[in-house]
Amino acid sequence: MIYLCNDIFLIIYSYIGHEALYLNKNYYKYLKTLRNEFILNPIKLKYITISYKFPGFGITRFNYNTSRVSFKISKTTEEIVIKQNVHLGKLIKNKYQDFFNSDEIEYEIEPTYKIKKLIFKNPNIIYNQDNIYILKNVLYFDIFRLWSEDLERIRKYKKLWVK
Repeated sequence: MIYLCNDIFLIIYSYIGHEALYLNKNYYKYLKTLRNEFILNPIKLKYITISYKFPGFGITRFNYNTSRVSFKISKTTEEIVIKQNVHLGKLIKNKYQDFFNSDEIEYEIEPTYKIKKLIFKNPNIIYNQDNIYILKNVLYFDIFRLWSEDLERIRKYKKLWVK
């Protein structure tokens, strides 16, 4: 068996995932102790939603005239607690920093479909650009912004739970 120090194992694990556990099965115990921190004290993510409505009736293809689509950004900030294995998505620079005058939020999370399903519960109302057909006169929802106050915990979480 190959023995590496735990920090080097975490670096390898963050790149290749569970295949890194073939190096030594004792690393799984170490990984479980680190993950236990997030189970006992889960991550709190804040988000703002946006809703889209396509005018008319019936079904249309997605290459719809987007100038007539109405949207509404929620004014309230809501919170979700993550204490399970959910891939969060990419960390991106805050693109709305000037618009919201929010200097405290430096990075945002580009949400994955799993997070959207946790928030909205019904997969039929999630706005997805991969769909070919859309229903007109139906409200679709998406996440406008998703962030966390503690960026270092998010980075640590992303190293412990990989895709």
